[in-house]
Amino acid sequence: MANRVLWVGLTGIAVSAVVMTALELDAMQPRPEPTVELAEAEALFNRAVHLAENKRFGDFCREVAEYPPSCERDVDWNASIGWRPGPKPPRIVGVKYGDEGFPPVMLNLIGERDDGTTYTAGFGVRKTYDGRVVSSFPVYWSGVNYVDAPEVCTEQPCPPRAVPS
Repeated sequence: MANRVLWVGLTGIAVSAVVMTALELDAMQPRPEPTVELAEAEALFNRAVHLAENKRFGDFCREVAEYPPSCERDVDWNASIGWRPGPKPPRIVGVKYGDEGFPPVMLNLIGERDDGTTYTAGFGVRKTYDGRVVSSFPVYWSGVNYVDAPEVCTEQPCPPRAVPS
């Protein structure tokens, strides 16, 4: 009887170890980044422009930014050098579909700051694993572009691109 209890106990421990190892290995597998539709990216951009035009920068960073504290610093820094959103919304002049390491959708923008200077910028959009659509760098009037980003799609609508598996 004692051997049977020992055998059942050891079997339970072994099964638990195998299950825990399998779960750990599955958790270590990289999850594919959620897909962002162009309409979602444009809707986020339109929300960002609306909030910026109304000088609601706290809401802008909370609602639009992937990292709100970084967004707040970027808004403040741009304001400190006199760069603020202009009176007219920037134009989307192209779309980039990001490769690995880039936001899945990048809207290529041309705009004018309130001081009359012009800028081009990339408004990168991604979806978090909990389903939020966010911008990795939403302060579009700063003129930030993504270095080595894929080519711009100027066809409207952009042709579909293969999603890496």
